Amino acid sequence: MIVMAMVIDFSEAVALKVRAVASARGISPTEVLVELVTTLPDPPVAEVDWLEAFIGCGASGDTSERSMLQLRDELSAAQLAGRS
Repeated sequence: MIVMAMVIDFSEAVALKVRAVASARGISPTEVLVELVTTLPDPPVAEVDWLEAFIGCGASGDTSERSMLQLRDELSAAQLAGRS
């Protein structure tokens, strides 16, 4: 079993609605919130562009005169050449 504590800060109007729903259903406001949270969908997973991530960490210390666009083009071409 996983137990997690959470603090939720919402308006008084929302708190009143949660209390009203809990009272009408004969359960605690915490149980209403637990039901709500457990029905929420998982957040979307961001797709990572690994080439861009690599460029961001690899080029961050580059002190040459090349622009980020030039560096990106060079790394893209190198990656594509390695695949063929």
